[in-house]
Amino acid sequence: MHPRQARDYVSRQLQPSHARLFDHKGKATYRSQEGRECLLWVPDDEASLYLYTGLLDIGKKVDGQILARALSVNLERTAVFHGAIALNLHSHQLMLRDCHSIHLKMDPADTLRNFLETAHRLQRTLGGMPHSPRASGNQGGARVRENLIVQRLMQNSPQEEYFHAP
Repeated sequence: MHPRQARDYVSRQLQPSHARLFDHKGKATYRSQEGRECLLWVPDDEASLYLYTGLLDIGKKVDGQILARALSVNLERTAVFHGAIALNLHSHQLMLRDCHSIHLKMDPADTLRNFLETAHRLQRTLGGMPHSPRASGNQGGARVRENLIVQRLMQNSPQEEYFHAP
């Protein structure tokens, strides 16, 4: 499947009204009924759906236990499935990223639901540690910060933003 066809397929599955979901760079935001938000990206050169969302806001100086736990969770297939947790040095946030090949048997709504449920579970796990900062999915200021991070990702290449070092 060509990347533009893949974008159209995902758009049709998520927005039956046939409204255009992706921008000209192949990026879109998605908000679940529960208010959880993530960035979707289908690059110009592959028919894959990349998903990004914030898990936990952390300070510039963070307790090593939180990072150690996040790294160990990456090894637990049942915790992250195909995804990976990484530290966005630019936003000081732990992020969850996942990638799926787009094909006609793929159910994008189910994929997003599973991704956001996984992210929510990880937020509770990592946010519940002693001395841990707020989870990005909480209400209030953290929700606003999560939305700002998704907006920033929309402006830049997700991989540039995700791995950007100051």
